Amino acid sequence: MQLFYSTNTTENQLILEEEEHRHVLVLRKNVGDLLEVTDGKGSHHKVTILEVKKQQTVCQIDSTNIEPQKQGRYIHLLIAPTKQIDRIEWMFEKLVEMGAINEITFIKTKYTERSNLNISRFQKIAISAIKQSLQFYLPKINQLIDFKTALNEVGKSVTNLIGHCYTGIEKEPLDKIQLSELESVNVWIGPEGDFSEEEVQVAIKLNMKTIDLGKERLRTETAGLKSVMVLKSIV
Repeated sequence: MQLFYSTNTTENQLILEEEEHRHVLVLRKNVGDLLEVTDGKGSHHKVTILEVKKQQTVCQIDSTNIEPQKQGRYIHLLIAPTKQIDRIEWMFEKLVEMGAINEITFIKTKYTERSNLNISRFQKIAISAIKQSLQFYLPKINQLIDFKTALNEVGKSVTNLIGHCYTGIEKEPLDKIQLSELESVNVWIGPEGDFSEEEVQVAIKLNMKTIDLGKERLRTETAGLKSVMVLKSIV
């Protein structure tokens, strides 16, 4: 199955534009050809091409099903972007392809080396990843915000786990954390300079659990990838 993406729909028609329209041209799709399209919110449209214009492809919607979302733990990754952003982009792409992440927030900590992000690029990465892996739900992507702002905005009723490398602060191995089957989790990963000790102490005062990802000293994107996959495996 070749999956396309569009949110431009009316009751009976769907329009593919920009990158999706270019894919139609590259694949040499013609009037009368059948396509499958998602809006990233669960919709699975089966459509027929009515017209291939210069800037868009117009389709007739033949049927629409709402695909069930995978049951499981809601995982929200809050992570400091690296100076070389392609490494975080790679991590994010793989997490989306595996259907492992529900939400991501980028955080600016004391030692974060990057102060701006192109969120639209992450949106494009997510769209490409769900099409590649034949999924129908996009993760929520949030802007870069200050660490303290993020602390105030996250749900206090949700389990919050923060990773750090300080040996003098007690922490629990992530794979030993006790979680209920569908318990929502926010996992916090700092920059390669780590969270500051003050930031970790603030988190502890807010009843966040400190976690250990193992003996290895991991890059930020590796820590993000590992933490999410471990959380997916805890039942």
